[in-house]
Amino acid sequence: AELPTPERRSNLDDELSACLSEAELKKLIAHRGDKGSFILGLQYQTIRQLLSDERILDSIYANLTEDLDELFRLQERSKRIKEYPYARNYYSIALILVKLFIGMLPLSLYSSAVDLGKPIGAEHWTVWLNVVFSVILGWIFMTLEKVGENSSNPFEGGPNDVPISAISRRIEIEMRAMLGEEFDLKPIEPKYNILF
Repeated sequence: AELPTPERRSNLDDELSACLSEAELKKLIAHRGDKGSFILGLQYQTIRQLLSDERILDSIYANLTEDLDELFRLQERSKRIKEYPYARNYYSIALILVKLFIGMLPLSLYSSAVDLGKPIGAEHWTVWLNVVFSVILGWIFMTLEKVGENSSNPFEGGPNDVPISAISRRIEIEMRAMLGEEFDLKPIEPKYNILF
């Protein structure tokens, strides 16, 4: 079953309409490039308009553009982390090597299992320990490989991923409170003991 992450249960247009005017939302939807950069571009336009309307001072304008520049750099860094966690060919090589190791494991443990029973003459019985040890060790290595795969992309809304939705919601609530806006947002609560 698919996990009930907030991103899967909400519509992007509805989420953006809370922050953008209808005209800005239409421009954003029609924009073919990077949507995050487009939204930052709208913010640059807004502060430029505030400066030209003489609603803010030059020093405030400089500070705001500097902050937007930093936000743009951080956004691009985050995008690179999200889109390029590590090369997928590395993952396929690691998977092939783990499967090869698991396939060769019973052959390498066979002589040890036989030697275990030789002193008491039970090598016909202890040879079956080879199966048990091979299964246990194979399971351990496949589990480690799976953990590595899950850790390679920590922003997909899985049970072991970074709870980015909850963090973002908390930041949004704090920002709206600092701006003195009226809102009815509540922090995201864990579902099935998983915080998304």
